[in-house]
Amino acid sequence: MLCSYCILSLYIIIPCRWVHMVCCLYTPGVTFIEPSQLNCVVLDEILPLRWGQKACQLCSDPALARTGVCVQCDVGMCRSAFHVTW
Repeated sequence: MLCSYCILSLYIIIPCRWVHMVCCLYTPGVTFIEPSQLNCVVLDEILPLRWGQKACQLCSDPALARTGVCVQCDVGMCRSAFHVTW
């Protein structure tokens, strides 16, 4: 899973594996086999090193802060990272 929050719209990849649609749309490296229909999510282009690499600046639970993949803010010199679902 890309992030630790399960309250948003989910997209099932295979049984017991899921992602948030919003995470698919805004996380670099996530692609679709059928992009015109946003179908068949492919996570293979996300480097294994990215999983848990950056801690979410907005998560209050340290255990959840490094789950999944965080994106980095791209405003100016900001270095903050956060889960897309925040």
